[in-house]
Amino acid sequence: MKRGITSLDHWFYIPSAASQALASTGALSRETIRRRMDLMLCWWKHRNNGLFLQQDSGRLLTDLHESGEMDLSCEEGRLTELRAYWALAFICAHDTWLWDVRDFWEHALLKWRVAHYYCCEHHFSVSIVRNEATCPALGVTTTNNVDVVVIENYQKRFPGSAMPGTWVRVAFDTLPPSAMSNPDWDVRDGGVYITFRDFVPWAWHQMVRATDEMNRRVLVARWDDHLDADRLDHDQDMRQFIAPFLDHCKKVYDAEREAVRIAQSRYVDVALPAINGHDELLRAVKTR
Repeated sequence: MKRGITSLDHWFYIPSAASQALASTGALSRETIRRRMDLMLCWWKHRNNGLFLQQDSGRLLTDLHESGEMDLSCEEGRLTELRAYWALAFICAHDTWLWDVRDFWEHALLKWRVAHYYCCEHHFSVSIVRNEATCPALGVTTTNNVDVVVIENYQKRFPGSAMPGTWVRVAFDTLPPSAMSNPDWDVRDGGVYITFRDFVPWAWHQMVRATDEMNRRVLVARWDDHLDADRLDHDQDMRQFIAPFLDHCKKVYDAEREAVRIAQSRYVDVALPAINGHDELLRAVKTR
């Protein structure tokens, strides 16, 4: 995918907690939200389909980005993608089943974009600079200015990999705890150095942390709040807005559960034949 490698303006906003203010500056059409939800449900439906994950999903995402439906080369396209992320996150926050569904889709999309648009150090540094307002970094340096311990730990994490030239120092809490518990990381003064190979866990942790906050805020009912008439009207309008999307997800979920039930029942019928005597039991054991 050459356009992502050659374009200087191909980047996207990381949906962190600070980016929600940018998303609130505009609105999306129902068709755009429904389209994003259909993609989410499609990825979840085929999550165990190796052919889809290895071939079809990549071709589909390439077509979506090359056709301009997911346009990361202009500001309006980047803001549309950011709004789509938060709109989908808000809708999915109303149903706990959809939390994992949304996470699976967004993580797959993030990994694909990083692999195709940020596979070089140049695009990694561009993303750091462009997202500085919402995902601030503590500094950027080169290999010559990095401590030897940091380089040794990097070689332990990525044995045999070429040494990167760009190192970005970020706050240690912007990386997942699973990474920070790894002894092959060096944390000093609340900061840690990352490279373009650490882009996905660094960005994903901030996305998950911001989305989890929205999930808790939507899910937890505050019965002691005094709701005036305007608030009630607003809540009613919001329920009418998200209800069709949730109903659509519920239909897909019910269809998937029914398909799993039928498949399991057929598997049990084939794998476990009726056993009416010792001879049939012996034959059944031999065929296990």
